[in-house]
Amino acid sequence: MNNAKPPPSKLLSRITEALIHTRTGAMLLNFPPIAFVLERVARQHIEQSGLLQVAKEIQQDRVAYGDLNSTLNAIAIDVVETLDYEAAMVAPYEADGALPLRAWHTKVPRETVLQWEAEIAMLSGDRPISLTNPEIARVYVNRDSDALNLGVRASKARHPIMSDDLYDLFRPITPESTRPFVKGVQDALKVKQVIAVPFFIETSVDGRVDLELVGNLFALASGRLSVRDQQALQAFGRQAAAAILSERRRAYVEATLSLIFDIQTSFQDESQILQRIVDGVVRSLNYVGAMVAIYNPDDGSLPVRAWHTIMPSRQVLDWEAQIAALSPNHPVSLTNPDIARVYVNRPEYKENLSAQAFSTRDICTSNDLFDLFR
Repeated sequence: MNNAKPPPSKLLSRITEALIHTRTGAMLLNFPPIAFVLERVARQHIEQSGLLQVAKEIQQDRVAYGDLNSTLNAIAIDVVETLDYEAAMVAPYEADGALPLRAWHTKVPRETVLQWEAEIAMLSGDRPISLTNPEIARVYVNRDSDALNLGVRASKARHPIMSDDLYDLFRPITPESTRPFVKGVQDALKVKQVIAVPFFIETSVDGRVDLELVGNLFALASGRLSVRDQQALQAFGRQAAAAILSERRRAYVEATLSLIFDIQTSFQDESQILQRIVDGVVRSLNYVGAMVAIYNPDDGSLPVRAWHTIMPSRQVLDWEAQIAALSPNHPVSLTNPDIARVYVNRPEYKENLSAQAFSTRDICTSNDLFDLFR
């Protein structure tokens, strides 16, 4: 008979395998005596596995940043190595409301962190868990299930938020049942506080300055965080925001040049050119929809000549039919140029967004889509 004791990781896996994703399991594994044992097991295992060994060299190049991810990784490195944090992460804000973890750095070797991640994933059964893979390590700002996540809270508050609990950074990426294990990791790393710092790009609309959320910077600290610490991290956040803005401009220029080249080499017919323009605005520049209206000097009209949206064309035409049904005695269309047109010199069209832009000879914006169809 083999009386050898199973290693801590196997013991932990056996205990939690059947309960890890259940509410009962979460309550049981967070019950103080059991949680205390699991924290000790996790801490002991991490210490024995060499997780606390400090990396002697930084492998990433800090001088030449070839792309946005390289720049964000360099920022995470500098936060750790310059400001002496235990770990740092950067999660840019994406169009679907997600905050995926795109860059991270710790004082311990990356291979060890990945090993630790794999051991946590073993506790989750069939559910994929990762603290570093951006396809998994992501939360959504507008999802109720993610509302308690530290990054989501900071994004909504629009200012830095701190916590004494490392698990607040990973909920609900890892289930509640893994909280004691995360607590053991926190104790082993001697992390006292974790902070989420949202960062923004300043935009100006009609003379009004607005702050557009573009991401979060996270830092794990071995001491208590001061106001000065927060200010220093916000400076690194502004650096990340500047990198995102630069990448966005580069992508716009690249997409525009590609569109111009495509038009010059592939299309001769005006309708094809206009359609290619609206297609490119939506697909390459990531807009929801685009339209082009060509001015007709004979009658002073701006008829819609091309349009494209991220929605299927059939869906747009169905909406158009529903709107038209509300006005049986007056033809309504958002796409037919014989109907979808405004007249820049007629007073009844003066509030239309296109008529305003024509009369002011300048860009006009609105928060109300209806202004485009008045």
